[in-house]
Amino acid sequence: MIGKDVYIGDDFIVVEELMDKGNVVIGDRVSFAPRVTIITSSHPNFSKIRPYVPVVRGKVVIENDAWIGCGAIILPNVTIGEGAVVGAGSVVTKDVPPYHIVAGIPAKIVKKIEFPQ
Repeated sequence: MIGKDVYIGDDFIVVEELMDKGNVVIGDRVSFAPRVTIITSSHPNFSKIRPYVPVVRGKVVIENDAWIGCGAIILPNVTIGEGAVVGAGSVVTKDVPPYHIVAGIPAKIVKKIEFPQ
């Protein structure tokens, strides 16, 4: 599901299994810089290591007014809060609170956005 007035930059990728359709929810006015990747499913396919490593599946929710920087990767079971910013090249493995900036690998909070409510 994609909200209103969403901007999606070049080379936007969603990695999703056919059976997992609908696991990406994007709010209104979200902005994606180029080369953002959203992953809702990840596993080693038919490799003999599959019984020994976790299969990860889950929803990705990006709430209204979030800004996702160039080359960011968002992993399954993550919510990016309203008005949050994900720094370029970050790998988001956990929820991002509303009006916070995260950056790094893995992404960590670097600043709270002082936003008049």
